[in-house]
Amino acid sequence: MKPYISNFILFFIIILFTACEGEETIRFLNPQPSSVKDLKQFSKKITGEYEFNTKKGFLVSFDKMSYGVNNDSLLDFSGDNYLEIDSKRIINYISGSYDLGQPSDSLEYILKDSENIDSLIMFLFRTTKLGYQIDTLDKNNLVLKFSLTDTLFDISLEDQYKLRKYKKKYYLNLYNDSTKTWTVFQLFVNEINFLKIHSISQNDITILDRLLEVNFEKKDSTYYDPSLKVFKEFIKLGGFANKVSLKRRN
Repeated sequence: MKPYISNFILFFIIILFTACEGEETIRFLNPQPSSVKDLKQFSKKITGEYEFNTKKGFLVSFDKMSYGVNNDSLLDFSGDNYLEIDSKRIINYISGSYDLGQPSDSLEYILKDSENIDSLIMFLFRTTKLGYQIDTLDKNNLVLKFSLTDTLFDISLEDQYKLRKYKKKYYLNLYNDSTKTWTVFQLFVNEINFLKIHSISQNDITILDRLLEVNFEKKDSTYYDPSLKVFKEFIKLGGFANKVSLKRRN
Protein backbone atom coordinates (compact mmCIF):
# COMPACT_ATOMS: atom_id res chain seq x y z
CA MET A 1 0.00 0.00 0.00
CA LYS A 2 1.35 3.44 -0.94
CA PRO A 3 2.28 5.71 2.03
CA TYR A 4 -0.29 8.44 1.38
CA ILE A 5 -3.07 5.86 1.07
CA SER A 6 -2.08 4.01 4.25
CA ASN A 7 -1.83 7.26 6.24
CA PHE A 8 -5.20 8.35 4.91
CA ILE A 9 -6.95 5.14 5.96
CA LEU A 10 -5.13 5.00 9.31
CA PHE A 11 -6.33 8.51 10.13
CA PHE A 12 -9.97 7.49 9.55
CA ILE A 13 -9.59 4.32 11.60
CA ILE A 14 -8.23 6.35 14.56
CA ILE A 15 -11.14 8.80 14.32
CA LEU A 16 -13.65 5.94 14.10
CA PHE A 17 -12.51 4.16 17.24
CA THR A 18 -12.17 7.44 19.14
CA ALA A 19 -15.75 8.35 18.26
CA CYS A 20 -17.05 5.02 19.52
CA GLU A 21 -15.52 5.31 22.99
CA GLY A 22 -17.82 5.88 25.95
CA GLU A 23 -21.10 5.20 24.11
CA GLU A 24 -23.82 3.89 26.36
CA THR A 25 -27.53 3.33 25.93
CA ILE A 26 -30.46 1.67 27.66
CA ARG A 27 -31.31 -1.78 26.41
CA PHE A 28 -34.74 -3.20 27.21
CA LEU A 29 -35.63 -6.82 27.81
CA ASN A 30 -38.96 -6.34 26.02
CA PRO A 31 -40.35 -3.96 23.37
CA GLN A 32 -41.59 -0.62 24.70
CA PRO A 33 -43.98 0.67 25.81
CA SER A 34 -45.01 -2.60 27.47
CA SER A 35 -48.68 -3.69 27.31
CA VAL A 36 -49.11 -1.73 24.06
CA LYS A 37 -49.97 -3.65 20.89
CA ASP A 38 -47.65 -3.87 17.90
CA LEU A 39 -48.62 -1.92 14.79
CA LYS A 40 -48.52 -3.40 11.31
CA GLN A 41 -47.78 -0.15 9.47
CA PHE A 42 -47.12 3.58 9.73
CA SER A 43 -50.06 5.93 9.24
CA LYS A 44 -50.27 7.95 6.01
CA LYS A 45 -49.81 11.13 8.07
CA ILE A 46 -46.15 10.32 8.76
CA THR A 47 -45.17 8.67 5.46
CA GLY A 48 -43.11 10.68 3.00
CA GLU A 49 -39.58 11.96 2.42
CA TYR A 50 -37.53 13.92 4.96
CA GLU A 51 -34.20 15.62 4.36
CA PHE A 52 -31.38 16.49 6.74
CA ASN A 53 -30.61 20.09 7.63
CA THR A 54 -26.97 19.52 6.70
CA LYS A 55 -25.43 18.13 3.54
CA LYS A 56 -22.47 16.78 5.51
CA GLY A 57 -24.44 14.67 7.99
CA PHE A 58 -25.17 10.97 7.70
CA LEU A 59 -27.53 8.94 9.86
CA VAL A 60 -25.25 6.31 11.41
CA SER A 61 -28.17 5.01 13.45
CA PHE A 62 -31.46 6.59 14.45
CA ASP A 63 -29.83 8.68 17.17
CA LYS A 64 -26.36 9.41 15.82
CA MET A 65 -25.26 11.73 13.06
CA SER A 66 -21.79 11.37 11.56
CA TYR A 67 -20.21 14.51 10.17
CA GLY A 68 -17.00 12.89 8.95
CA VAL A 69 -13.72 14.59 9.78
CA ASN A 70 -13.74 18.25 10.80
CA ASN A 71 -11.07 19.19 8.30
CA ASP A 72 -12.01 20.59 4.89
CA SER A 73 -8.75 19.44 3.33
CA LEU A 74 -9.70 15.83 4.07
CA LEU A 75 -13.49 15.92 3.74
CA ASP A 76 -15.32 17.61 0.88
CA PHE A 77 -18.67 15.89 0.50
CA SER A 78 -21.62 16.95 -1.63
CA GLY A 79 -24.77 15.05 -2.44
CA ASP A 80 -28.36 14.14 -1.58
CA ASN A 81 -29.25 12.61 1.78
CA TYR A 82 -32.81 11.87 2.93
CA LEU A 83 -35.11 9.40 4.68
CA GLU A 84 -38.20 7.85 3.14
CA ILE A 85 -40.96 6.41 5.33
CA ASP A 86 -43.46 4.18 3.56
CA SER A 87 -46.17 2.06 5.19
CA LYS A 88 -43.70 -0.50 6.56
CA ARG A 89 -40.12 0.75 6.20
CA ILE A 90 -37.74 3.60 6.92
CA ILE A 91 -35.04 3.87 4.26
CA ASN A 92 -32.02 6.18 4.07
CA TYR A 93 -30.99 7.23 0.55
CA ILE A 94 -27.59 8.83 0.03
CA SER A 95 -26.04 9.74 -3.29
CA GLY A 96 -23.36 12.21 -4.28
CA SER A 97 -19.63 12.60 -4.54
CA TYR A 98 -16.58 12.69 -2.30
CA ASP A 99 -13.35 14.43 -3.33
CA LEU A 100 -10.52 11.96 -2.66
CA GLY A 101 -7.96 14.73 -3.00
CA GLN A 102 -5.56 12.48 -4.90
CA PRO A 103 -3.95 12.97 -8.33
CA SER A 104 -5.67 11.25 -11.24
CA ASP A 105 -2.57 9.20 -12.07
CA SER A 106 -3.23 7.19 -8.87
CA LEU A 107 -6.57 5.95 -10.25
CA GLU A 108 -5.20 2.64 -11.51
CA TYR A 109 -3.61 1.82 -8.15
CA ILE A 110 -6.73 2.71 -6.14
CA LEU A 111 -8.96 0.57 -8.36
CA LYS A 112 -6.60 -2.41 -8.00
CA ASP A 113 -6.72 -2.09 -4.21
CA SER A 114 -10.45 -1.41 -3.71
CA GLU A 115 -10.39 -2.19 0.02
CA ASN A 116 -8.91 1.29 0.46
CA ILE A 117 -12.16 2.81 -0.79
CA ASP A 118 -14.23 0.20 1.10
CA SER A 119 -12.53 1.27 4.32
CA LEU A 120 -13.36 4.90 3.65
CA ILE A 121 -16.98 4.08 2.78
CA MET A 122 -17.33 1.97 5.92
CA PHE A 123 -16.09 4.89 8.01
CA LEU A 124 -18.38 7.47 6.44
CA PHE A 125 -21.55 5.38 6.33
CA ARG A 126 -21.00 2.46 8.75
CA THR A 127 -22.29 0.12 6.06
CA THR A 128 -21.13 -1.75 2.97
CA LYS A 129 -24.52 -1.77 1.22
CA LEU A 130 -23.73 0.67 -1.58
CA GLY A 131 -22.29 0.96 -5.03
CA TYR A 132 -19.65 3.45 -6.07
CA GLN A 133 -17.48 4.51 -8.99
CA ILE A 134 -14.38 6.70 -9.27
CA ASP A 135 -14.34 9.57 -11.75
CA THR A 136 -11.55 11.92 -12.69
CA LEU A 137 -12.43 15.52 -11.82
CA ASP A 138 -9.30 16.98 -13.33
CA LYS A 139 -5.64 16.06 -13.63
CA ASN A 140 -5.03 16.63 -9.94
CA ASN A 141 -8.12 15.14 -8.32
CA LEU A 142 -10.17 11.96 -8.16
CA VAL A 143 -13.85 12.02 -7.18
CA LEU A 144 -15.68 9.05 -5.68
CA LYS A 145 -19.31 8.91 -6.82
CA PHE A 146 -21.58 6.77 -4.68
CA SER A 147 -25.17 5.64 -4.27
CA LEU A 148 -26.47 4.12 -1.02
CA THR A 149 -29.79 2.61 -0.01
CA ASP A 150 -29.92 1.55 3.63
CA THR A 151 -33.06 0.03 5.21
CA LEU A 152 -33.13 1.26 8.82
CA PHE A 153 -36.46 -0.21 9.90
CA ASP A 154 -38.73 -2.87 8.39
CA ILE A 155 -41.97 -3.85 10.16
CA SER A 156 -42.35 -6.95 7.99
CA LEU A 157 -39.33 -8.47 9.81
CA GLU A 158 -41.30 -8.99 13.00
CA ASP A 159 -38.56 -10.79 14.90
CA GLN A 160 -36.19 -7.82 14.48
CA TYR A 161 -38.43 -4.74 14.51
CA LYS A 162 -41.51 -3.79 16.55
CA LEU A 163 -43.54 -0.62 16.01
CA ARG A 164 -45.70 0.74 18.82
CA LYS A 165 -47.54 4.01 19.43
CA TYR A 166 -48.36 5.94 22.59
CA LYS A 167 -49.74 9.49 22.96
CA LYS A 168 -49.41 10.19 19.20
CA LYS A 169 -45.73 9.22 19.14
CA TYR A 170 -44.21 6.12 17.56
CA TYR A 171 -41.69 3.91 19.33
CA LEU A 172 -39.27 1.99 17.14
CA ASN A 173 -37.97 -1.19 18.78
CA LEU A 174 -34.84 -2.75 17.24
CA TYR A 175 -33.75 -6.20 18.39
CA ASN A 176 -30.11 -6.93 19.24
CA ASP A 177 -29.53 -10.63 18.67
CA SER A 178 -26.23 -10.75 20.58
CA THR A 179 -27.71 -9.36 23.83
CA LYS A 180 -31.32 -10.54 23.28
CA THR A 181 -32.51 -7.02 24.08
CA TRP A 182 -34.28 -4.10 22.39
CA THR A 183 -33.08 -0.57 21.64
CA VAL A 184 -35.93 1.94 21.52
CA PHE A 185 -36.32 5.24 19.63
CA GLN A 186 -39.11 7.78 19.68
CA LEU A 187 -40.39 9.16 16.38
CA PHE A 188 -43.04 11.76 15.47
CA VAL A 189 -43.78 14.70 13.19
CA ASN A 190 -44.19 18.05 14.94
CA GLU A 191 -46.55 20.93 14.14
CA ILE A 192 -44.17 22.47 11.57
CA ASN A 193 -43.71 19.21 9.65
CA PHE A 194 -40.28 18.28 10.99
CA LEU A 195 -39.60 14.60 11.61
CA LYS A 196 -38.17 14.20 15.12
CA ILE A 197 -36.13 11.12 16.03
CA HIS A 198 -35.35 10.96 19.75
CA SER A 199 -33.14 8.55 21.66
CA ILE A 200 -32.01 7.99 25.23
CA SER A 201 -29.26 10.24 26.59
CA GLN A 202 -26.76 9.68 29.40
CA ASN A 203 -28.93 11.78 31.74
CA ASP A 204 -31.97 9.65 30.83
CA ILE A 205 -30.24 6.59 32.28
CA THR A 206 -30.01 8.28 35.69
CA ILE A 207 -33.68 9.30 35.51
CA LEU A 208 -34.86 5.79 34.63
CA ASP A 209 -32.72 4.23 37.36
CA ARG A 210 -34.32 6.56 39.90
CA LEU A 211 -37.86 5.85 38.66
CA LEU A 212 -37.31 2.11 38.95
CA GLU A 213 -36.01 2.60 42.49
CA VAL A 214 -38.92 4.71 43.78
CA ASN A 215 -41.44 2.35 42.16
CA PHE A 216 -39.70 -0.69 43.66
CA GLU A 217 -38.84 -2.09 40.26
CA LYS A 218 -35.43 -3.53 39.47
CA LYS A 219 -33.35 -3.83 36.36
CA ASP A 220 -31.70 -7.08 35.33
CA SER A 221 -27.99 -6.28 35.39
CA THR A 222 -27.63 -3.54 32.76
CA TYR A 223 -30.94 -4.33 31.04
CA TYR A 224 -34.29 -2.70 31.76
CA ASP A 225 -37.87 -3.95 31.85
CA PRO A 226 -40.02 -1.08 33.19
CA SER A 227 -43.75 -1.27 33.73
CA LEU A 228 -45.99 0.89 31.57
CA LYS A 229 -46.43 3.19 34.57
CA VAL A 230 -42.68 3.80 34.90
CA PHE A 231 -42.29 4.23 31.13
CA LYS A 232 -45.02 6.90 31.15
CA GLU A 233 -43.30 8.74 33.99
CA PHE A 234 -40.00 8.49 32.14
CA ILE A 235 -41.54 10.19 29.10
CA LYS A 236 -43.13 12.93 31.24
CA LEU A 237 -39.73 13.71 32.77
CA GLY A 238 -38.21 14.31 29.35
CA GLY A 239 -36.89 10.87 28.48
CA PHE A 240 -35.48 10.39 24.99
CA ALA A 241 -33.53 13.65 25.19
CA ASN A 242 -31.16 13.10 22.24
CA LYS A 243 -32.68 14.57 19.09
CA VAL A 244 -32.27 14.46 15.32
CA SER A 245 -34.52 16.64 13.12
CA LEU A 246 -35.39 16.27 9.44
CA LYS A 247 -37.51 18.56 7.27
CA ARG A 248 -40.32 17.13 5.16
CA ARG A 249 -39.73 17.45 1.44
CA ASN A 250 -42.42 19.21 -0.60
